[in-house]
Amino acid sequence: MKYFYTVSIFILLLLLSCTDLEPEREPTPEEERAEMIARQFHPWDGSHIVLERFVKSRLNDPSSFQHQSTQHYDLGEKVFVLMHYRAANAFGALVRAKISIEAHPESGEILRVRMSE
Repeated sequence: MKYFYTVSIFILLLLLSCTDLEPEREPTPEEERAEMIARQFHPWDGSHIVLERFVKSRLNDPSSFQHQSTQHYDLGEKVFVLMHYRAANAFGALVRAKISIEAHPESGEILRVRMSE
């Protein structure tokens, strides 16, 4: 019987130490906004999901698309996104390109596009 109480107390202490006793705090508006904007980006490579679809839809060979890097800046009413990528041109050679957009902060919808080589 003494063994049973010892094991019971050990299990109880183990369970209490594994649980988080602090209550969850509400995220601040800034944290909520940052999370909302972060959901617009691919978790593996950081590419803007809507922008990548936009670029691939305009390529000669969408399967040649290679994401290089993406940077974004929260400008309040919009999010500025700059993406560098590589893709095959009309002759089949891989070329580097970059594209910048202004996106809606909630939906990720493209508001304005500026392409450059």
